[in-house]
Amino acid sequence: MIPLPLADSNLAACLPRAGAVLSCLLLLTFSPTGHCAQPLAQTELLKISNQPWIAVDIGKHRGVQCIVDTGASSAGVLSTKYAAGAKYIGTVRTATADRAVKMPEVEIDYVAIGGSKQTGVRFMLRDQSWFDEGDPMPCVLGMEFLGRYTIDLDGSKGVLRLYPRGTRLDEVFGGALPDGSRLAASIHNDALIEVDATVDGVRVKSAIDTGWSLATPNQNLLDMLGIRPGDPRIVNQTAHSSLSNREMTLQILEFQQVRIGSVVAEKVRASLGEGGMRVIRKEQEPYLHIGWDLLRQHRLLLDMAHRDIALIP
Repeated sequence: MIPLPLADSNLAACLPRAGAVLSCLLLLTFSPTGHCAQPLAQTELLKISNQPWIAVDIGKHRGVQCIVDTGASSAGVLSTKYAAGAKYIGTVRTATADRAVKMPEVEIDYVAIGGSKQTGVRFMLRDQSWFDEGDPMPCVLGMEFLGRYTIDLDGSKGVLRLYPRGTRLDEVFGGALPDGSRLAASIHNDALIEVDATVDGVRVKSAIDTGWSLATPNQNLLDMLGIRPGDPRIVNQTAHSSLSNREMTLQILEFQQVRIGSVVAEKVRASLGEGGMRVIRKEQEPYLHIGWDLLRQHRLLLDMAHRDIALIP
């Protein structure tokens, strides 16, 4: 685990060690909450692929690389090589982005990030990706684990910070949140985080999924924007899997503007290849599945205890 200096926004909000008292006193002068929260742990985001990865201790295994995935609405996913000695719970049927599958579910003794440890963490066991047959399945930290905290996924600084569950977002930020950054979201257990967005002037339903890569529209949104198969705005691009280095061809479209709350993203790349997956196809209204590529320049705050979310430019 690599210790990092805390972000400099909001007077380097709440340094966990040296200078913590001074920083919090300064913030309390301006904070309507009267409190400055300090993280239980913080860790660097690893530059592996277009998702937020961190190094995690899973039982006796140190430094396991895992994706922080707000789209994994329940238990995480783990390779069997990290599950020796885990408590077997049973076989569960769960919905992936593409289909429903059955997987064994286990309980791991503990998962630790920095100085924070959670016991009895549930994972589903899977060794092979269900999206790309040639790729191994990465470790995924789902909302069963992330929901035990208030999380500050700070893409702009490349840091994940974990706060005690129920810590208010204003306390994490060190004062009132910027205007428009708190999102009117639908947040339910075992479901994606749904928010409203605007894509090139079209109002859409969307989901925030940090385990997803490029944004993906459904066919209804493409129809609203007048984009048809063979449209010259759709181009093929070659990419390589970060897990197997296998070459892939992606259909890429660029939206001029996507607006989520106070965040306005220009020239947003979207991938059309995943549009046929169940999670996209089932939506009847214009819809955009928002991945990490769009979110990575911003700061995502999530308090599951109070169903509160903010996206800070």
